[in-house]
Amino acid sequence: MKSTSTAARIVADCHPAMQRYAMKLARSNPEDADDLMQAAIERALSIDWDAETIREPEAYLIRVLRNLHVDSIRQGRREGTTDDAILDTISVPGNQDIALLCGETLQAINTLPPHTRVLMRMAAEGASYREIADALGVPVGTVTSRLARARADLAKRVGWSPELAA
Repeated sequence: MKSTSTAARIVADCHPAMQRYAMKLARSNPEDADDLMQAAIERALSIDWDAETIREPEAYLIRVLRNLHVDSIRQGRREGTTDDAILDTISVPGNQDIALLCGETLQAINTLPPHTRVLMRMAAEGASYREIADALGVPVGTVTSRLARARADLAKRVGWSPELAA
């Protein structure tokens, strides 16, 4: 069994993501979000943090928050204080596929040449082609063609269809 300090460290590392999700679940009601956070942290500090059983602590804690929220809504429903429409809104699809795709994409980006990574980063941060061209000291047409080649190369590395690279 890991120590309470390990559990506290894990909770501290995951706290910002948990807080954002609690606020989303509580529909931006700080009091309800705090109640969810407190219950989730109590549960986190009371469990055995075994790396073999809980490989993704943040995902686990987010799931705890969601389950606590569902439980509170069901409790309110039994007591007649919860609208059925609220219960229907808490079902959200998993994002494992998106996380996997993001990881693969980041790995593929890291295999690109450094000058291409810089170009892709600037474009991803919202810089216009003109701003990128001025920063790199090249014509706008060069930026356009380099980005098109970089996107096509990235799509090929990740296995996307060519239309997604455009």
